[in-house]
Amino acid sequence: MPEEARQTALSVNQIENSAKIIEAGQKAGAFREGDPKQLSACFWAAVQGVMEDMARDKTLKAPNLEWIVAMLKK
Repeated sequence: MPEEARQTALSVNQIENSAKIIEAGQKAGAFREGDPKQLSACFWAAVQGVMEDMARDKTLKAPNLEWIVAMLKK
């Protein structure tokens, strides 16, 4: 990863930012109950895993976004 991209990635706490969105979604009844930070961490771990697999195997296609988002939905 280029150093500039790495620094940008490190400057954003995506798990915390996403946890706030998940918490709001829980209050609105759109997302499942559970610790928002843990749900966020699981979501981003799944995204990272998919990206790593796609980087390793160029024949893989991106999964349907709904499959990943489904882990958050009620």
